[in-house]
Amino acid sequence: MTRVVFAVLISSFFASVSGFGISPNLQTLPRFQTSLCAEEVPDSVLNEEQLELRRKCERWATIKVLDEEDAKAQLEGDELQSYLDYHQHIKDDIERMVEISYLIEASMDKGKGIKAKSKNQRKRDKFARQQAYADTSVLNNALK
Repeated sequence: MTRVVFAVLISSFFASVSGFGISPNLQTLPRFQTSLCAEEVPDSVLNEEQLELRRKCERWATIKVLDEEDAKAQLEGDELQSYLDYHQHIKDDIERMVEISYLIEASMDKGKGIKAKSKNQRKRDKFARQQAYADTSVLNNALK
């Protein structure tokens, strides 16, 4: 009997301790990179369309971080137009977000200037509501 009780106590102790521990599987499993985070695919594997797309992406990555003066001096044609459209779109989005933030701020400040009603004012308002309800009920009864 005591052996069974002792075995139950020990097993419950281990079960409760393992409930508060960190699972070793999360720390010991190797972390595999996804295709999004993987190393760059070599050029020998890519076809001609993919190589062209890669060159365009690399070119755009260098173009979009330029200053406006540098872009106007270095770029021309479609690249300059793409640069200007991209940055105009970003500026418009920022302006819109600023306007939204002003609206949110204004809506948050609406109730700050209003004084709280006193106990007597709440009682007067309640009495006025009751009188208005009584007046409408008397008028409704008279119309019937």
